[in-house]
This record gives sequence, structure tokens and C-alpha cells, in this order.
Amino acid sequence: MIACRHGWIYIMRFISIGCPTTVPIASMEKNMRKAVALAVIGIVGMIVFGCTKTVTNTITGSNSTTSSGEMTWTIRTAGVPGNWLGNGSHCVAWGNNEFIIVGGDSTLTSVDGKSWVAHASNLPSSLGIAWGKNTFVAITWDSTIYSSSDGIAWTKRLFSASSGVYAIAWGNNQFVAVGYGAADSAANAFVSSDGITWTTNPMGKGFPTAIAWGNGRYAAVGYNDISFTSSDGKNWSPDSANIFPGYNNLFFGAGLFLTCSDDMVYTSLDGINWNGTLLSLSDAFPQIVWDGKQFVLMSAGQVLTSIDGVNWTVQTPFSGGEIISLAAGNGIIVGLTSTNIFTSP
Repeated sequence: MIACRHGWIYIMRFISIGCPTTVPIASMEKNMRKAVALAVIGIVGMIVFGCTKTVTNTITGSNSTTSSGEMTWTIRTAGVPGNWLGNGSHCVAWGNNEFIIVGGDSTLTSVDGKSWVAHASNLPSSLGIAWGKNTFVAITWDSTIYSSSDGIAWTKRLFSASSGVYAIAWGNNQFVAVGYGAADSAANAFVSSDGITWTTNPMGKGFPTAIAWGNGRYAAVGYNDISFTSSDGKNWSPDSANIFPGYNNLFFGAGLFLTCSDDMVYTSLDGINWNGTLLSLSDAFPQIVWDGKQFVLMSAGQVLTSIDGVNWTVQTPFSGGEIISLAAGNGIIVGLTSTNIFTSP
């Protein structure tokens, strides 16, 4: 899934705090957050917790964090109109062997992430974009789904009057978008094999805001302690015992689903049972991408990488602004801020 949404991190030293006993979720997270607050008073740094608890939805294992300076970022402005990025909400995605940035009143395309070509476009500000079966599909702020063969000319395919549409993914040879109705909290999944014809499928009560495909199933996460799983995108099982305070990102890589918010990163093999790691993130809405080798997480200037979602390496801080969208392809990562395009390497 491609999801769309400051500063610096100061790293002086790391403290490892263990949780020796099995504790309830609410109690454990409360104690961890309290410990963070106390430590920050006296120490400028990052606190790494290794905690274990045994419940239906687990937070298990210990994590380690190391420091590195391997990732570098370059600003790319070639072919980008003056204030285009500041004009509306934008998302970046990799598909059809190119990067595509949608939103505003034009589309940008690039084969290498370095030089960009602007095209006039009829697509409104976008929340997310997916690529599959030689088709781009985008979801917009007005709960509409569009499709395009080239990412430039877009056709409106579905308008959901009763439910918002907040995230989209390609998997199992079909597109699946998820959303919910603000009035009745009824969640829906919108399914299409070609991006043109769509069916609406009830998911149950909940607030899904992110979706991904992996390990033979779809997983969706969102607000109010609810996550969902499905093998076909049409029949869903909600899990009301989950532990999510509200997430807008979900990715699959290294055989794992990964999501994060605030200071927690969660991984899961099945989208039901989750393992959490505390990273003391600076932003409540970090951006994540899997580049084929590792997860890259960016949060208000912090840059962290991990090959397993548990052990994270702190990279050189990013000072270019708040990252609102990330995509990876052909060995390159493209990140968007409200005013610029960046690539690594």
C-alpha cells in the first residue's frame, strides 16, 4: 500500500530497559510511556525497551538499535513546476517501471527519481495509489476511486456516498480499497480485478485506514482497537482484541506486516497477532516503505532502517522537512515533502 500523509533527532546514548514479567497491554504501554517521559528529563537520547508479554495479541521480544550514516538524500527539482508540490495532497508510487506522483492538477513521472516530467492531469488531491494489471488506481479525498493506464489520464470509477475510502492495495490479482462511514462506523472493502468494475463488501464495525497484502491474506488496521483480515478481500474477520490506537500505514516485507504510530512499531505474520517494539518516534504519523531489502521509516527527521522490523538502525537525520509519502523501486527510494522531492541514494 502507498499511504500519504520535522526536524531532528539527537542521539547521545541508548538505555535498555527490560520488562521482566508478563503484564497486561494497557499497563505495559502506560509504564513504557511513563519511563520515556522520566528519561527524557535527564537524558537527551533514545530509549530502547525490550519487553515480553503473553496475550492473544502479543508484544514480544527485545530490540536493539545501532547508529549509522549510510543513507543519504538528494533534492530533485528537475522538471517540477514552481510550487506544484504545495498545491494539494500528493502521493508517490512505483509502477509500470516508473515513479509517479499524483495530486494537484498534474502528474509527475520519472524512470529514475532524478528527472521528472510534468503532465496535465484531471485527478484531484489523492490519499493513496496502487499499481496492478497494467493499471494505476488512485483514491481521493472525496471518496472516489479513479483508474488510469498511464497515470496521466484518469477515469472516475466509483464514488462511495455512504463510506469514506482511505487506503488501497494490490494483491492476489485484485485491487482492494477500505474505508468506513463516519455516521455508523460501518467499514467497507471495495474490490476490483481490473480497477474499473467494483463491488462493495461489508467488513463489520470499525475504522480501517490502511491495508496490505501478504502471506496469503489481506490485513487492514485503523482506529479504535480494531484490525481486520481476509483471504479474498470480500469476507473479513475483525479482531476487537487488538492494540492499535490508530494507524494510517501498513506495509508487507520480509514476510511480515508492519505498522507504526507514535512510538510503537508492530509486526505480524498473520495480521492478527502483533509484536511491538518501542522506538521513541518523534511523529505520530511516520512514513514507511519496504525497498526490497529493508524497511525504511521516517518520522519528523528521524530515519531508521530494519531488515526484520525489530532491530533498527538509526541513519543520518533527514532535515528536508516532513515526509508525507514514500515509495521504492529499482533500488531507489523517493520521498515527498510539501515542497520538494528527495531520493536515496
